[in-house]
Amino acid sequence: MARSSARGISRRRRIRSSPISPRRYNVVQFTTYLIDDDDIAKFMAWRKRQFPTLFPSGNYPPNTLLIVSRLVNPAFRLEVQTIAAR
Repeated sequence: MARSSARGISRRRRIRSSPISPRRYNVVQFTTYLIDDDDIAKFMAWRKRQFPTLFPSGNYPPNTLLIVSRLVNPAFRLEVQTIAAR
């Protein structure tokens, strides 16, 4: 039983830490955190360039964009939370 539980925990850790590709999963929502509103235009330009490649159907998942005072690491300017489903 302990061995089986350990395998299950190990599998969950691999899933959580593995990169998610929109081609393998259905992204249902993004939440984007920026620390400077001057970066909004850069983010939107990146999104305009990359989303057609990531989502060729043109059905883009919703994206909530928030400006926050700081992120956990002062060197970070951007954080993106992605919610996806198989």
